[in-house]
Amino acid sequence: MIKAKCEFIHYICLLLNLQTGMKKLLPLIFLFFISLTAYTQQFNGGVMLAFVSSQVAGDTYAGFNKAGLAGGFFVSMDLNEKSALQMELHFIQKGSRYNDTTYQDDFQQYLLRLNYIDLPLLYLYKNKRFSFEAGISTSFLLSSYEEKDYFESTYDDWKKVCFNSVFGVKYKITPALEVGIRTSNSINSIRKNEVEGNVQRYSSQYGEFNDVLQLSLYYQIKALSD
Repeated sequence: MIKAKCEFIHYICLLLNLQTGMKKLLPLIFLFFISLTAYTQQFNGGVMLAFVSSQVAGDTYAGFNKAGLAGGFFVSMDLNEKSALQMELHFIQKGSRYNDTTYQDDFQQYLLRLNYIDLPLLYLYKNKRFSFEAGISTSFLLSSYEEKDYFESTYDDWKKVCFNSVFGVKYKITPALEVGIRTSNSINSIRKNEVEGNVQRYSSQYGEFNDVLQLSLYYQIKALSD
């Protein structure tokens, strides 16, 4: 089982090594998971698919109006009957949307699409069919598109790497299937420079921040017991 865990972690590290901003963090993640193998009782893996609703705090367009999808893989390691650690690797669509409609007086339009690879690292507390999760995720920007009043912005002002706090709850429908609700909020600004409307979060610096609500399905493909 330990060999299988190491192979999975090695595969994840190879994928993440494509992102230069992750190179300094990879050895820490690798050593962290290797140290857990001596204590974990069960290793679980599977796939996840999610519906995403997002906004950007600090862009002056309030509301979770940008719809998107997320999908990828997860691996969890049981620490005991009540707790586990979970690591995920998935693609996720974030951003902001403000539509020009007949009942609005400002006649403004805005669209921001931000596509990321997300790497959440979570602690899970289990209580019967429910699991409560908390942790942090690292987001790697793959692509961006910004449009204001139907004109595309060609200015690249988005940070390639950002960090997020993650909190959520999951409910086990069957032994292999879970449904979860999660909120994810940027810790550092997603924009390189300050612009009009920027807000503060966790520091004295102004910026823009991703706020995400996520409804997910998790399907466990395989479990390896000691």
